Amino acid sequence: MLGVCLCAGIDHRKGEQETVNTYKEGECAALHTVSASGAEQQSNCPGAGKCVCLGWDVLGNENILPAGHEIGAAELLFAKIEDEAINAQLARLDAIRAEREAAERAEAAKKVLPQKAECCFDDFEKMDIRTATVLAAERVPKTDKLLKLSIDTGIDKRTIVSGIAEYYSPEEMVGKQICILANLQPRTIRGIESRGMILMAKQGDGKMRFITPAEALANGAVVG
Repeated sequence: MLGVCLCAGIDHRKGEQETVNTYKEGECAALHTVSASGAEQQSNCPGAGKCVCLGWDVLGNENILPAGHEIGAAELLFAKIEDEAINAQLARLDAIRAEREAAERAEAAKKVLPQKAECCFDDFEKMDIRTATVLAAERVPKTDKLLKLSIDTGIDKRTIVSGIAEYYSPEEMVGKQICILANLQPRTIRGIESRGMILMAKQGDGKMRFITPAEALANGAVVG
């Protein structure tokens, strides 16, 4: 196989490709330059011979190839990548990403926030923490994080708005026994009066988890 390169050339002295219409008198050396990557690919072709680079003066010459020269069978330089191979690589990358993210979450979970400033026992005594059960739950319209929860505190039935919608669906909440700060001053959130706060724990991974009794208790049981 005879390789004939009539190329515009790459001027490696300038690091930029020269095109045919930028050729100037005396720059024939640049036109004879063959890129290293192109030469490498040509040399990997089965039956490839020496790559011969010719100047513009040979155009129209009928004796470039000898009479009777046999043209070799054309072969693909690169194999087609089938969908199965692509999907296999994507699955492999997804597995690596999932493993890395799991390791990052595990590492983040080990981080413990520093202790807050001390409070006196009288301040703690003011908090009325009780067990309660979620009777109903729904998303607060036009929000991504808020759930409206109907709670049985054992004292009364009340509403608590909690920012846990990104971790728990309304369906998961119904029937769940939780602990709440019952005497927190009410406040209005998105037009809904929220009376109390659900007690939850958060690790370094950011997910909120419920503080719940080790076994089922009657609603209204005092914690503390």
